[in-house]
Amino acid sequence: MSSLQQAELDLGYPHANNGLFSNHYLDELLPKNQRAWDSIGHDELQQIHDGAKAILDDRRVEGLREMDEPSLEEHFIRPVLRLLGWKDCFDVQVGSQVVGPFRQIPDYAFFPSHEDLKTANQYLRSDPKRSFALACAVGDAKAWDVDLDRHTTGESRRYNPSFQINMYLHDTEVQWGILTNGRLWRLYHRSRRSDLTVFYEIDLLRHLERELDPQAFRYFALFFAQRSFLPLEPGQPALLDLALKGSADYTRDVEDNLKRRAYDVVEALTAGLIEANPALAAPNRRSTLMTPTTPPSSSSTACSSSSMPRRAA
Repeated sequence: MSSLQQAELDLGYPHANNGLFSNHYLDELLPKNQRAWDSIGHDELQQIHDGAKAILDDRRVEGLREMDEPSLEEHFIRPVLRLLGWKDCFDVQVGSQVVGPFRQIPDYAFFPSHEDLKTANQYLRSDPKRSFALACAVGDAKAWDVDLDRHTTGESRRYNPSFQINMYLHDTEVQWGILTNGRLWRLYHRSRRSDLTVFYEIDLLRHLERELDPQAFRYFALFFAQRSFLPLEPGQPALLDLALKGSADYTRDVEDNLKRRAYDVVEALTAGLIEANPALAAPNRRSTLMTPTTPPSSSSTACSSSSMPRRAA
């Protein structure tokens, strides 16, 4: 049994991918990309896990549950972000700081470097679009027990956390969004913002309640660490962009292969019918039977969505 399979038994499943990526890509193809998969080594995984677990043990779940949103951010969420490498590369946004076309301002803006953050702050009031153009992600934080899928309608939709993060992605034009209540950590992408059910989720608490499983915990550290939002190599895509494109490519290949197989089956069945009944080969019948429509190539560029929970291809 592989270590990943053992992790699935221990944790149920190491990630809850809800249509943002392809599970086959995450589970089979990504681990074979050693440059990406090993971009966070075992020692760093241990440091992130043990650091977050120490915070959890100090505050305890009951204490975190009793905290309001600002307190939870200060005592748990921001320390975890720092463990993930963000340190001085994220900024806490204050709505009154910003003027311009935004309906609301995300709690956090994440930047490739501290220099980018400082430059962005220079334009925060005068040109917020230019400020967010330097960000590699935006983020929103909620209290521990807040339902991230709270269903609301009409004007009150703004209080739905999933709707809020997607609104931030639309307004700021930043590609990646992070939503968390401390326990659950989610990734959203701007290309799928019209569907609130499409995201990638990790239950961090489940990982911290047990000893480090490097294979399973890597699905948290890899997807939320700062380095995964940055190019793997100069001129190369970031790990998250690589995973998104790789998932789309795999899904498209599967769809095209299924269509080709369906075409071949129809053609084989038609030939078998004619062989069994030569009368079907008359010109007016043959043209109808032997001219199936050529299957179109798939143009899908992302995994299909579904209601929770679900596993993509």
